Amino acid sequence: MKTNSTQVLSKTLQSLLELGRAYAREDELLSFALTWLAIGRMQSESNIPDLKDLWELMSDGAWEKIRAAGIPLENSSYFSTKVINEDKALLSKAITIVERLCDTEGAFSGDLLQILQQFFIQNSQASYGGGVLALETFELLLDMLEKPEEKDVLWLPFDVIGMQALQAVRRGWKVNHTQILNLPRNFLPLLLIIVYGQPSHKKISSTALSSQEVHQLKSTHVITTSPLGLSSGGFNRKTIELWSSNESCKEQNYARFEPWLIHELSARITKQAIFCVSQNTLYTVGQERLLREYIIDDEKHGQQLSSIILTPPRVYSHTPLSIAIMDMVFNQEKGQDIHMVDLSDIPLRFNETAAKALEENKNLILGREEKEGVSRTVNIQEVREEGYLLNPNRYVNIPADIGPNAIPLSQICSLIRPSALSKNEEDKSALEFGIPHLGSWSPVNGPLTRKIHLRARDIAFLEEGDVVLSVKGTIGESAIVGCLPSESTVVSQSCVALRLKDSEIARKITPEYLLVYLRTQSAVAQFKSLETGANMKHLNNRALLESFKVPLPTESEQLATVSKYRNLCDLEKRISELEEEIKAIEKPLLS
Repeated sequence: MKTNSTQVLSKTLQSLLELGRAYAREDELLSFALTWLAIGRMQSESNIPDLKDLWELMSDGAWEKIRAAGIPLENSSYFSTKVINEDKALLSKAITIVERLCDTEGAFSGDLLQILQQFFIQNSQASYGGGVLALETFELLLDMLEKPEEKDVLWLPFDVIGMQALQAVRRGWKVNHTQILNLPRNFLPLLLIIVYGQPSHKKISSTALSSQEVHQLKSTHVITTSPLGLSSGGFNRKTIELWSSNESCKEQNYARFEPWLIHELSARITKQAIFCVSQNTLYTVGQERLLREYIIDDEKHGQQLSSIILTPPRVYSHTPLSIAIMDMVFNQEKGQDIHMVDLSDIPLRFNETAAKALEENKNLILGREEKEGVSRTVNIQEVREEGYLLNPNRYVNIPADIGPNAIPLSQICSLIRPSALSKNEEDKSALEFGIPHLGSWSPVNGPLTRKIHLRARDIAFLEEGDVVLSVKGTIGESAIVGCLPSESTVVSQSCVALRLKDSEIARKITPEYLLVYLRTQSAVAQFKSLETGANMKHLNNRALLESFKVPLPTESEQLATVSKYRNLCDLEKRISELEEEIKAIEKPLLS
């Protein structure tokens, strides 16, 4: 019977992980198991001088031979001499497991990367580098790169495990594996030993650099897989200060990691850079906006934003979030177009990774085809007009024609924001009007049951005729505020209220007309284009006021709309009365 080498290698890894739980700390389990696999591979290749068989490891002196062969033992505290001597039974069990693997023909030819991917899906602890980018996603990033030439080098500054380096080498790349963050463990030599039988590879360079060498480091290509989930201590001010070599980047005085990283590395890359970052980079104001202006407008450094892709969820092993992929090219004639793709809303089954969705949409991602509502080529002047926002849904979801008389919401409405909550029960109390009260046609008169406490300052109470709109989570639900039982009613934290201004232009619109428009397909399309957020979708208040447009109706159009609205209210009331009649008949009949 033919041996399934991947299955054998996977079972051996699982056995070592289970064994390691008897001693090794949870965050050292993987390094414990991989170190034993590396020892087995080196011994099977006879690459450990003077070590006749694994059972010699039962004696103290043999471990110096392991170190001399280049197998790193510092990744796990288990491999200290003291600990090994304390538990010979554990040592014997580990040797038995590994020896059995070595006796299986072709066992080390199993697909280690697939095995590790399954491990990270099942073990999402932050101690393993904050999650690992799915293999299929990284293969796609490699597809986005131009074919490597002889002198091209791909820098992978956030390859926390070493899996990406092995993938890149298989695709013909020379790899610089210098890491920007100081990681507690170096897994790459172990992976190289298990796959190739040696702790190094001629196409992979990975050395500690002096501060001067750090400033001089450049590469033709880079792929940065954003270290989502890593503690903020991993990229503190010292990290930024150590790696900052770009004067224009220093002038911005970035305090947040991602904008600094993109700006800094843009000066170090000569051909192409692919940045995997959080979606916040695409739309947040402040330092992220400064970065976007630099990318779009700077002519001095020769960078060109080629494409932006919002991925489906679960491209990392540890988080359901989607991420943004920014593709930049350098030292080419400045282009005027950006290819944008939004795949963030693709539904995935439970425990399904993004791999299938990415493969199905590969041609869209690589710009070989376009799909309405999903991808679009955008001119950079349009980006400037949109305030340098780069979230693709802003551009690919083109709203239906609103009409020539459409005006920004800010011209007709004031925005009533949620008031600040208080935990002090002695503070001002109020009733909350929120998502559970939205969706009806008739004005909402109650009942409101949720009582909350508010901080004394800036409390904005709702008034009859306000239109409440959900802007977080369930976006676009709406209702008109009727005659409420309490004057002390505020909008919930997931909503805002739109209050028509007392102005000539605002008087051309009634709350009823506004509510009807907010529920039209045109309005829904506008909401979709304004959504932001990777974890929970939401509408930015400023964008809502400035970018959401409402068509001004003629007097006859408004009268017709309001008349139909009142018919809907009457029907809704009749339905409610009929439902109450049904309940009244059912109760005695079924009791």
